[in-house]
Amino acid sequence: MKKIILSLIMTLALIFQGTVSLAEDLFYITNENNIIAKTDKSVIVLSFYDDSNRLCGARIVKEGTKGAEISMPDNSVSVRVWDMENGSYITPVLSPYVPTPTPTVTPTPVPTPRPNTGTSGGGGGGGTVTKPAATPKAEQDTEVTPEPTPEPTPEVAERPKVAATNGIEKVKIHEGCYALVIDCRNAITNDDSTEDIWENLPPNGIMSRAVQYELEEGMTVYDALMLAASDNDLEVVGDSNYVRAIGIIGEYYNVKLNPNATYKFVNRQSGWMYRVNGEVPMAPVGGYKLQDGDRVEIIYTCAYGDDLAEYIEW
Repeated sequence: MKKIILSLIMTLALIFQGTVSLAEDLFYITNENNIIAKTDKSVIVLSFYDDSNRLCGARIVKEGTKGAEISMPDNSVSVRVWDMENGSYITPVLSPYVPTPTPTVTPTPVPTPRPNTGTSGGGGGGGTVTKPAATPKAEQDTEVTPEPTPEPTPEVAERPKVAATNGIEKVKIHEGCYALVIDCRNAITNDDSTEDIWENLPPNGIMSRAVQYELEEGMTVYDALMLAASDNDLEVVGDSNYVRAIGIIGEYYNVKLNPNATYKFVNRQSGWMYRVNGEVPMAPVGGYKLQDGDRVEIIYTCAYGDDLAEYIEW
């Protein structure tokens, strides 16, 4: 009976791979093959995937778990978490295990006794201390310490200034067409962004400018994204259920679990979202069919979507 229930849960997890619900940190990695899990959900399922994104194992965690140690399959490189109560994915945040450092004890220096510089002589009248004659200043050896040569200050590249509406051109959409734009401005303006990220992005933050395309029957947002990415020579990592990265930036990932990932991320709350006519649909990119006149924004977020700019029709 347990095997049947586990099989059913794994099947449900695969069907709903694209639906993502964002939550607080729940998971902490302790070493190469173990995860500490805690949850107040009724039941959650941890699905483990190999480097070909194939399911290679699953574990169930029940309500009230405070610190269960879960063993990961040897060939797993990523983990997804399914909330059975709400029927949605939870984005796991995996933090590396940091051992408690051993305090370093610095020994207390022992003062050196001062040497006696005088000469004591005996005699009937008592001892006499004779001071050595001082060396004239002109005869003293003077050691000159050279001034250190200051190291040149490295030039710091200036972060591009991206306005709220900069780069999105107004597009008139003809009948039987839609328009799409790929917007990564948050990856430039966010305080967590680093020079190696924003120096390799378009200065205006637009990876694919707003262009109208002819709408084909049954076309999805994923189809439209792949067409625009091809036109702009952008690599897309992911599938029609979930897009992990576009170009050089993508979602947060644990470097230890994904050592071969080629893209960068801004922070733990980073990832790609999409918006159609100013609304965020509750469907994966491959599950939303486009309509005549739709305006599609593929947007990079650094705050689980809370940093999406107010929609202004373009």
